Amino acid sequence: MGTDEELDRLLRVADPVPGGVPGTSRLLERLAEEVTRGRRRRHTRRFLVGSVAALLSLTAGGVAFGDSISAYTGWFGPRTSESDESEWLRTDAPDYRQAVERLVPSGIPLPADYSWAPRTDMFVEQGREQPSLKQATGIRGEFALYAQCTWRLEWMSAHRLGDAGRADHAVRALREAPGWAELAAIDGGGVRDGIRQVAEAAARGDAEFVGEAGKQCADAFGEGR
Repeated sequence: MGTDEELDRLLRVADPVPGGVPGTSRLLERLAEEVTRGRRRRHTRRFLVGSVAALLSLTAGGVAFGDSISAYTGWFGPRTSESDESEWLRTDAPDYRQAVERLVPSGIPLPADYSWAPRTDMFVEQGREQPSLKQATGIRGEFALYAQCTWRLEWMSAHRLGDAGRADHAVRALREAPGWAELAAIDGGGVRDGIRQVAEAAARGDAEFVGEAGKQCADAFGEGR
């Protein structure tokens, strides 16, 4: 077990009922990509063989018990430049929303008039429209990106209303954002540097600079309330 021949065999039989379980082909493509990228180290082969074996049981269960498909795949890693060792979640599973809700960062604050619900809804909608696998670390990181966007929008609102207290609070949050572990886990440095620039622009009252950044956030996430 764990040879390239075994991987090929498992990939060939992993979809016994073509089209029978939504998203199966997309998940298989992800596994096939791992093989074709040439990652032939032993731990990667073990990951792939285990993943295909898990997908075999998942698809078989899905054919008989559609609602029992779980977001939790039991597949972790491998650690590469584009992934870490956290679990891959199946985005078209019935319990995907619950899985996403458990990944909401407990240590990251939002402005008073904002909630995590819009970003959670977006995760679920995107997952249903384009079934795929997403890693837990990536989801946490995207929640962190959403959070810093809410503080940009909060500062813009406070600045327009002349509410210095709210504006100062937003500046403090933006200055703290680059230190959020969830953000650091997905960023090579560029995103956090950009947030620092926005925070300092807000501190000096540069509405034009912060407004452009806030517009990008609004386009990506809506108003977030």
